[in-house]
Amino acid sequence: MRAAGQNFTQYGSSALFAYPNTANPTLLFWSTANPIPAGGFSIPEAWTQPANSGCFVFVSNPAENLQDLAAISQAMAALPGGPPYGCHTKPAPNSRGFIWLDLDRQTASVLSAAGEAAAMVSSDITLGYDSGIPALALKAGAPILPQPGGESFTFLYPAGIPRTDPPPVQPAYPITLNLLGPTAGQFQFTGFMPQYGYCYQYSIIVDPLNATNCTQTLIPFAIELVPTGLPFPAYAIQIPPQG
Repeated sequence: MRAAGQNFTQYGSSALFAYPNTANPTLLFWSTANPIPAGGFSIPEAWTQPANSGCFVFVSNPAENLQDLAAISQAMAALPGGPPYGCHTKPAPNSRGFIWLDLDRQTASVLSAAGEAAAMVSSDITLGYDSGIPALALKAGAPILPQPGGESFTFLYPAGIPRTDPPPVQPAYPITLNLLGPTAGQFQFTGFMPQYGYCYQYSIIVDPLNATNCTQTLIPFAIELVPTGLPFPAYAIQIPPQG
């Protein structure tokens, strides 16, 4: 949990900021603002104030790599440029979002947000691993909602997209992304997998940087979804008849 009064601290003169300090960081932030903020700012202010535009950064093997701010700063600065909101390219100036940086592979996945007051996923993006574990596909237009305190976000399914359009693992409740703690950078949600005419409910974790953290746990009862006509995730849950 975030302590009152703690802010991000700039690493040298770079665009990298560490929370709550550069000696023992627990969260990183890459500024895309021009100019780079001169003073510290809180976690909620990193998202809500345009002068602090930037991306929250998660790194591979955080137990070791989170302390190597020099390597992280160099890797971020070396990301290739590309079209705005490119998934594996440097975030656009004055943009905000989230970055999963794999220091070993020197690659990154960038989830950029569009919109000012009401942020949303700017373009379709798939995060996670496909080898036997569901990846997470987020659709353009999916609302991104900071939660009270600013330490976590929820992603909703965009309104107006047909129910048949989501990926096979269909998120039925808000998708949660924590910024701090042991689950930082991991997506957690309840999903449904169609099988034998029913949809089975799973508790799912997708970690874009570590396949071993990805899990899908069956919640042992069969259900089926009944569309209510409201924007996702407003579905009624119906228990199938037994026998």
